[in-house]
Amino acid sequence: MLGANIVALPLTISVAYVAFRTGSRNQQTGEGDGQGRGHLLKVDRKAVTVQALPYLGILLLVALVTLPAPWRGLQPIDGWIMLAAYVVYLAQALIRGRSQGKRVEWTKREAWLAAAGVLVLALGAYFTVLATENIVSGLGISKLVGGLFITGTMSALPEVFSTWSVMRSGQSTAATTTVIGDQATTMTLAFFPLALVTVNLQELKLYSVSLATLVLLALAYGALLRWGSSEPGFTLWKVCVLCGLFVGYLAVVLLWVLPGS
Repeated sequence: MLGANIVALPLTISVAYVAFRTGSRNQQTGEGDGQGRGHLLKVDRKAVTVQALPYLGILLLVALVTLPAPWRGLQPIDGWIMLAAYVVYLAQALIRGRSQGKRVEWTKREAWLAAAGVLVLALGAYFTVLATENIVSGLGISKLVGGLFITGTMSALPEVFSTWSVMRSGQSTAATTTVIGDQATTMTLAFFPLALVTVNLQELKLYSVSLATLVLLALAYGALLRWGSSEPGFTLWKVCVLCGLFVGYLAVVLLWVLPGS
């Protein structure tokens, strides 16, 4: 879960920017170039308050319920707390992000495709974990490394594909903010079943560094989106900052955390 969230943010923003620069509908029609500023991938400024800041709050709540020694790890009560946090997050997103809508009707074919997509994602998740176990066994590396870097990266790929597709259709805000919504869901709903069966933290240093990196990435996402350009959005240097944070995380884990584990 942590590995997928860490790699997903810089990866999806990078893919969105590449899709934007190589010809999204907005780029082709001139709608997204901000009066000649064609290197700016514009995003609705409400993404900071509706998505980034609530997600940051969720991460701090996760740290509060899992890190202090008296209640370190995940217990059933933590699962219910995170479930409540998801309800609050969803409610505020729906209320604060509400705008004029339009009527949408799905055809029967689209409904079947959506159902098939959910099934494929579920099967893909299972086989990703199974493949990771075979890879780590064959290479003789730890399951910890395999889960963090192999399973985590593979889990982010469907989101990357979705980001590319949505960005190419010209929906820049949706393409660059969906990743935050997915991560907020992961850090709340996905904790619920783990907490019900109780999970102890056996790699406290790695968990702490990974969680701190998520907090740093969330802060960077919101700050870079809001500041550093005349309009809210991402330019190449901002994308490079997010990628640099991920590279820094890899260096810290590989050179400091894992050797001491």
